Amino acid sequence: MDQATTLGLCEKWWIVRRSEKPVSTALSRAQANHWTAMVKAALEANKAAGIEPEGWETLAIQLNRHPSNLWRSRGGAHALSVLDMMSIAELVRVPVCTLYCPMDVLIHEATRALCPKQFSAEQTRLYAQYRLAGAPSIPHLDETALKHAISAGNGSCSFDEANRTVLGVARAIGTVLLKGRKGAHD
Repeated sequence: MDQATTLGLCEKWWIVRRSEKPVSTALSRAQANHWTAMVKAALEANKAAGIEPEGWETLAIQLNRHPSNLWRSRGGAHALSVLDMMSIAELVRVPVCTLYCPMDVLIHEATRALCPKQFSAEQTRLYAQYRLAGAPSIPHLDETALKHAISAGNGSCSFDEANRTVLGVARAIGTVLLKGRKGAHD
């Protein structure tokens, strides 16, 4: 197995490289997209019910933040602190845990950002499910983890198709990670 595929299968890159570009950018955008969608839905519900805050500007004012700062956070350019997330959750009346992206979604979305137009959403979801299925960090696919990933999805792909998909996504992610590592040392 080549170095890129091994890296994409074995390294928990979303943890180990969370502060390295381009991984940090992809993770930040995935998290921002998630919490933004949750808050947008809550703001729309507030508006329909006539409850404040009913829009982004009102929310920014209640947070004692300039609207442009909140806008940058929504785009993933600036990560919100835990206290900011707790405050937003309180203001829009949602559990704070709903503002944090589930790990499988975070890995899936970051993978799509790091490998744009290379894989379908279903393929990157399968890769994320595999990586979280408890496969040991060994340079080959774990059959039990792959079966779990298939069943965690819609179960519509064959074992062989899932095998090819996970290896292909792992190779692509590993290639991105190797380029990032090389660029960091040049």
